[in-house]
Amino acid sequence: MPANASPNSSSDSKSGPSPDAAGMSTMQETLGQLTAFLQLQHIAIQDHQDTQLQQQRALLQVSSALADLSAHVHSLQSQPSCPGPAVATPESRMSTLAGLAPPPLYDGDSKSCRGFITQCRLLLRLQAAHLPDEETAVAYIITRLTGRALDWVTPLVERRDPICLSVPAFLDRLQTVFQGETGRRASSLRLLSLRQGNRSVSDYAIEFRTLASDSGWTDGHAPEPLWTHTCSNGETRPRPSTHAMLPA
Repeated sequence: MPANASPNSSSDSKSGPSPDAAGMSTMQETLGQLTAFLQLQHIAIQDHQDTQLQQQRALLQVSSALADLSAHVHSLQSQPSCPGPAVATPESRMSTLAGLAPPPLYDGDSKSCRGFITQCRLLLRLQAAHLPDEETAVAYIITRLTGRALDWVTPLVERRDPICLSVPAFLDRLQTVFQGETGRRASSLRLLSLRQGNRSVSDYAIEFRTLASDSGWTDGHAPEPLWTHTCSNGETRPRPSTHAMLPA
């Protein structure tokens, strides 16, 4: 050993930090930081995946809702279009509210005049609570006129004749014009020539009563011409009632 060598040099070299130990410590510290960073990245990636999964679920729900909406729209388009609210005419109001068929169109024939008027009166009576006024009721009757009957009523409507504001007055005028004396006379002549023929008694009786009523014989007795026509020997006898002249 040299004389000038310090006795503590040997111990100092033994007690100082080892280069290998310091490097190991640094590596461990770096490794810990990397581990922490990787854990944070893993958490971030996991959160991102969860977010993507939620977005995918939301997109699926939106797609399903759009598909349902598209199917509903397609079904609506395939259905026939609903008509708009129609204007309620007197005829549509009557037929809709009561569910009754309107009377047949009347063309001015004297034979069917009485039946047409009877049907109109019956229908208007059933619909009295649904008709706003008599003018509307008369308007409904006018919609059932055609031919000569329509030609007759057209000037009355155009000049707003007061008769078009009253159902009884309008029907009375209609009956007078198209049945009147001519119609009663025609029924009387048909009644004078009426024979049973091959018909049943009931059919003959029905036609007899109908013609008698159309002829205006409502007093319960047959008119003199008919009674004279039915007497075979021309002898004078008490005139029987119309009902008594019918077959039993």
